[in-house]
Amino acid sequence: MWVTGLTDAEGSFIISIYKRKETNNWQINPSFQLWLDSKDLKTLNELKDFFGVGTVSTRKNKNVVSFTINKLNDLVEVVIPHFSKFQLQTQKNFDFKSWAQIVDLIKNKKHLTPEGVMEIFSLKSILNKGLSKNIKSLKNIKILERPLGLIDYEDFKTIDPNWISGFTAGDGNFDIKITPRTSGHQVELRFRITQHIKDAHLLGLIAKYLGCGKVVNRSNGLACDLVIQTFPENLNKIIPFFSLWPIKTIKERDFKDFSLAADIVKSKRHLNPEGLAKIRVLKSKMNKNRTKD
Repeated sequence: MWVTGLTDAEGSFIISIYKRKETNNWQINPSFQLWLDSKDLKTLNELKDFFGVGTVSTRKNKNVVSFTINKLNDLVEVVIPHFSKFQLQTQKNFDFKSWAQIVDLIKNKKHLTPEGVMEIFSLKSILNKGLSKNIKSLKNIKILERPLGLIDYEDFKTIDPNWISGFTAGDGNFDIKITPRTSGHQVELRFRITQHIKDAHLLGLIAKYLGCGKVVNRSNGLACDLVIQTFPENLNKIIPFFSLWPIKTIKERDFKDFSLAADIVKSKRHLNPEGLAKIRVLKSKMNKNRTKD
C-alpha cells in the first residue's frame, strides 16, 4: 500500500498513440510511469526491485528521475495485479481502470482491428488529459464522460497507514515558519498534503483518520490542502504517526528535522538564541534546500 500511496501522488498510467507514416496504422503503447526528484533515485531503484521489472532513467537537465514499465507482459502480469489488489484511493483509480481495459484490448490484439482502435480511443477519452485534437477530429469516436462521483470509501479507517505514508512521500510537506514578535520569535510547524480539488473529500477522510487538521480550498478553486499547523496536533498526532509509519523517501529527512524542531519548541529552548539558531539551521536544510547528503 505504500507503493500505491506513492503512485496516487506521483504515478501515471499512460497510453501513447501515434500514426505510423509507413503503414498509416495506429501505434498504441501503454506504460506505467512514476517521476520523482533526482534526490530520490534510490527510492526508484528500490521500486524497480519491488516490482522486479521496469527501468530507471535520469534526466539531469530537469533534475528528475523516472521509473517506467512499458513491456506489455510486465503490465499484464505485474502492474495490473498489484493495483487491482492494492487499490488506488484518489481519482487516479478511474484512470487505472480505463488504462487496464486498454491494456487488455492490446493483449488480445484488438488494437489491430478498426473496431478495437475505436474502443481504445473511447477509453482514452476519459484517461488523464483525454484525446489529442487530431484524434478527437476523427469520425465515429464515442467520447465518454469521466465519472464525477466520489470513490466508494466504505470505511477509511481500514486503510493501511502505509498508504498515507506513501501518499505523503509524494504530495506531503513539512515546514517551519519563524515570525519575529515584539517579545521574541514565534515558531510554527506545519504539515500539509496538497491535492486537486476533486479529491478534497479524500483529504477530509485522511484528516479524520489522523484525528486532526482541516481541509482548505485554494483561491484558484483548483487545489486544496489538508493543513495541520497547531503545535499540539503536530506533536501528539503527526510526529507519532510518521515515526511509526516511515515516509522512506528523502522527505523522511524533512520529517526528522521537523521532529527535532518540535522537540526544541516543546522544551521552550526556542525562546533562547541558541535554540532558535538550531531551528533556523534545521529550516535551512529542508524541502527545496535538501541535498542528497
